[in-house]
Amino acid sequence: QSKYFIRKHVKKLNTPFPFAWNKEKQEFYITEIQIAWEDWFVEHGHVDWSELPPEASHFSFKKNKVIRLFKNRVLEFEHELKAWLDISDNYYFDEQYHIEK
Repeated sequence: QSKYFIRKHVKKLNTPFPFAWNKEKQEFYITEIQIAWEDWFVEHGHVDWSELPPEASHFSFKKNKVIRLFKNRVLEFEHELKAWLDISDNYYFDEQYHIEK
């Protein structure tokens, strides 16, 4: 079913790069591939916390974000800045899409 799914969408989208990654949004360009990856990660994924900042409390597999819940704020680790940014006003923290440390 997975191979069929991929072939179907590659043909439908007429792209030679079905697994192209959108670095800015931290997700696959093709929505169906992103959804399939999220489903796979729920069942088989593993977070190596040693590779993440020690203050990290959660990993969002939906948006591939490293999250820190601090008091009543939601902070995201920005790798390029090597800093925690407050995203509380623009981020809905849904526990079902996060893995807790």
